[in-house]
Amino acid sequence: MKNRKGLTLIEVILSLAILGMITIPLLNMFVFSTVTNSKSEDVLDATYIAQQIMEERYNESKNGEEIPLNNEYLDSSGVYWIEEKVSNEGNLVRVLIKVYTDNSKKELKAQMETSLLWD
Repeated sequence: MKNRKGLTLIEVILSLAILGMITIPLLNMFVFSTVTNSKSEDVLDATYIAQQIMEERYNESKNGEEIPLNNEYLDSSGVYWIEEKVSNEGNLVRVLIKVYTDNSKKELKAQMETSLLWD
């Protein structure tokens, strides 16, 4: 009878407490990484949109099209608000593209700027 093998109630409670102390920080890490991935996906999408617009302006400059005016509009997906600022200094044209999440312009998601030699 003295050779009983098993766990007492205190041992079970202590092992559950230790398991809980290990598990909670790991769960917080997974939640934090999910939030971070979501934010970086938004920034990446906005940067891609700004890059597309910048490439369009580059092609327009090489094809001799008219210099675009300052413009604000919703992108084709309807998610991002685009602000284009164009300043003309002779043949050199400065193009600034800003991408926001809404038209109140509170949260800038991406920005690109370049100077183009307009033919």
